[in-house]
Amino acid sequence: MLQTQLLFAGGAFVAFIALAAFLISRRRQKLSREFSSPLIAQHPLGGLKARGVKAGAPPASAFRKSLTPIQSPVGSDGTTSPQCVPLTPSYSSINITNVEGVQPSRINSGELSPDRGTITISLQYDPSSAALQIAIIKCDSLPEVVASPNGTCLLDPYVKVRVMPENQHKMKTRVLKGTTNPYFDEIFTVYGIAANKLKEHSLHLAVLGFDRFSRDTILGEAVYPLGVTDDLVNNNEKRGVTLPLRARDEVSETRGEALISLAYNRQSNSINFALLKIKDLPRDSTMGLADPYAKIYMSYNGQRMARHKTHVKKKTTDPTFNESFSFELPAGHTTHDLDKISFEILVLNKDGVTRNELIGQVHIEAGAEQWVSCRAQPGKQVAEWHRIMKFN
Repeated sequence: MLQTQLLFAGGAFVAFIALAAFLISRRRQKLSREFSSPLIAQHPLGGLKARGVKAGAPPASAFRKSLTPIQSPVGSDGTTSPQCVPLTPSYSSINITNVEGVQPSRINSGELSPDRGTITISLQYDPSSAALQIAIIKCDSLPEVVASPNGTCLLDPYVKVRVMPENQHKMKTRVLKGTTNPYFDEIFTVYGIAANKLKEHSLHLAVLGFDRFSRDTILGEAVYPLGVTDDLVNNNEKRGVTLPLRARDEVSETRGEALISLAYNRQSNSINFALLKIKDLPRDSTMGLADPYAKIYMSYNGQRMARHKTHVKKKTTDPTFNESFSFELPAGHTTHDLDKISFEILVLNKDGVTRNELIGQVHIEAGAEQWVSCRAQPGKQVAEWHRIMKFN
C-alpha cells in the first residue's frame, strides 16, 4: 500500500514539473514573438495630445456629426468635386520641444541671408543611348533654418532635380540628417534626350530642408543650361561644376484674384461655397506655369472645422473651376453662431518646387461684406472678387 502511494506521489510530482516546464516554454515563445528585435518601433507622436477646442466654440463632434458626405455638383471638366472632409486637430499645430525642454526657433525662409551656399554636380552624356547621367555630389555652407539653443545642427537637407522645360524627369536624393555640408554622391540617369535636343534643356536644382511637422523649406535653387556643355556630346566626357544657390524669386504681395460665390440656405442649414475662377496667378520665372488648385476651410471662432478641395488645373495662370461645395452647420445654430463663421482659401501649386507649394491665400472673415450680405439674404448667391495675398 505504501509503495503504491509513493508511486502515485512521484507520478504527480513528475506531471507537475512537466506542466510547469510547458507553461514556461509557452511564455518564453510569446515574449520572443513580441520582442523579436532589440529595436522597438517608436511612435514619436503617440504620447502627444491635440489642443482642445477654443473657449466659446461648440464641440467639434457636433460639426463632425452634421457633416454627412455631400457630393458637389458637376464641375467645369465634367467631374464632381471631392466630398467634404471634417477636420481633426493636426499634429503640425502642436509645439514640439527638444529633450532639454527648450523649443528651437525656426527661421523664416525669407529671413535667410542672400548667400545660400553651393551645390556641386557632375554630368556625362552617352549619345549612342541618349542617356544623360546626373550626379549630385555635395552641397556646402547651406543656411541653417532652425536655431538650436545648444548649437546642434538640426538641418536635414535633400536635393530635387528636374529636367526643364518639359518637367517630365524628376529626381530626389535621400535626406541627410543634421548637416549644412551634406555629401550625397547619388547618380541619376535620364533617357530619351537626343543629342541635337540637349541644348534646349536645362537642369533645375533645388535644395530643401526636410521638416517632419510642417512644409519643407526651400534653402536655395540653381538652374544650369545644358547648352553650355558641348563637350558632353562631342567627347563623352564627365563634366563637374559647382553652382551658387540663390533664394527663390519673390513675386508681389498680391498673387492674382479669385471669384467666390456664397449663399446661406436656412432650410438645409448649410452654406453653399462656389469657387468660380482665378485670374492672374504669378508665373514662376524658372518653373513656368503652375498646376493650381484650392483648399477651402470653414472655421468657427477661428478654428478650422471642415474643408473641401478642388480639382487640379494643368499649366495655367487663369484656371476656371466652377466647383460648388456645401458646408453643413450643426443643428440648432443661431444667428450669433453664423457671426463666428469665416472661410480660408489656400491656392496651391500641385507641381511646385515643393509638393503642393503655396501660392497665396484668401480670407473671408465673419465681418466681411460678402458674408454679412449672405446672412442677411438667405438663399441668395452673392459673388465677389477677392485678392489672393502672400501666405503669412
